[in-house]
Formats: sequence, C-alpha cells, structure tokens
Amino acid sequence: MDSNPGSQPGQSSAAIQLSLGQMPGFSGDLSRIEGWTMPGTEAVSRVMIPVEAPDGRYVAWSELLGRPVVGGDRWSRLALESPGLDEGGPPYGFVDSRTASRMVSVLAQVTSPADPVVVAISRIYCDDVPDIGPGAQPPGGEYTFLSWEQADLFLCPDLWVLTKMTRENNCHFPVALWTLGLTWSLAAPLYSDSWFFSGPRVIHEALIDSGLESLPVSRSDRSPAEGD
Repeated sequence: MDSNPGSQPGQSSAAIQLSLGQMPGFSGDLSRIEGWTMPGTEAVSRVMIPVEAPDGRYVAWSELLGRPVVGGDRWSRLALESPGLDEGGPPYGFVDSRTASRMVSVLAQVTSPADPVVVAISRIYCDDVPDIGPGAQPPGGEYTFLSWEQADLFLCPDLWVLTKMTRENNCHFPVALWTLGLTWSLAAPLYSDSWFFSGPRVIHEALIDSGLESLPVSRSDRSPAEGD
C-alpha cells in the first residue's frame, strides 16, 4: 500500500510533503499576529508596503510622514496624517517593482536552493494563476489556505520570479511565502497594507537595511494591518 496517499507519479519528495499539508503552524486566530506568523522564531515583524506619495514615488511611511512609524500604527491613522495622499485605500497587496526586488534580494541571500519556497497565490486576487516561471512545481489540486478563500500553492526554487508579481504588471504579490523547511515566513491579509514576517533576526535586520520598514511586533498583539 502506498504510504503517501497524497502522492502522484512523478512528484518530487518535496512536492509530496507539500501535498500532504505541511504548513508553517500559523494559529487559527487571524485577528492576532500569531495567525500570520510561525511560533518559536527569533524575530516577528510587520513589514509595511511602501506607499505611493503625491509625486508618484513609492516611499516608506516614515519618509512620507516625517516621523518614525511603529508596528501598531494602523493604515487609516497614517492616511489621516497624510492629507496629500493620492490613494483611496491600503496598497491592497500591490507592490512596486523596487520593493519586490528589495524583498526578494534579502530573502534569496538567506534561502538555500535545497530549501524551496512555498508560494501561496490567492484566487481572489487572480482569476487565472499567473505563470511564476519555469521550474515551478505545482503539487496538484486546489488548496484551502488557512481560513482564506481558495489559494494555489507552488514550490518556487527561484525567488526572483516573484519580481514579476508587481503593481507595474497589474499583479498582486503572493499572500504568503515560506520555506519548506520553515526557516522563515511572510504572510498578509488580502488587500492589506503590510506583511507579517517570522524567522531569524538577521532577516528582519536585513529588511531594514534594504530600506523597508520592518517593525518589531509580538505574536500576541492584535493585528494592526487593515485588509480582509
């Protein structure tokens, strides 16, 4: 008898693991940051998606406001402090190409080729799942991702294909990423203003060094991100 009932002929062992439901261990309470992050990691942070400034540039919130932002700041509060802001709502999970490149550059430096990344692409965002590049290994079937609606999961051996999933290409960034070995994770509510990161402190610090706002938070905090 097949000891891996979820496997299909020709699947890699990693794809079989994924098809059997290996997940990051997020909690079921999405009202708290623990619902978007893994337990037991060195760092947990909220990574703000850069905002489109009135002059068309995508900038950090601290640059736009002229003051530091903190992990508990809500998008609606920040927007009220920015009367010239030409944006009707949170970034909705759209990421500009520079932000995507920064994010991928940091994560690629600390991710082993032997530890592929699981990419969750929301079917609410995309009627057709975009082509995430050659080498991607769809594990087959459609998956329910936590308590979100349907999302497709892919194994992505090359993180750089994610730089195609940007605002300029009219494509939302994935709603979640994590390594199959559970080294780090990044997840966001739908139509959100930020991601939640969990993993090594060195990645949190590298995100800051890259110019992104990676703001320390606690898994027990209520989620300040505004989205669905």
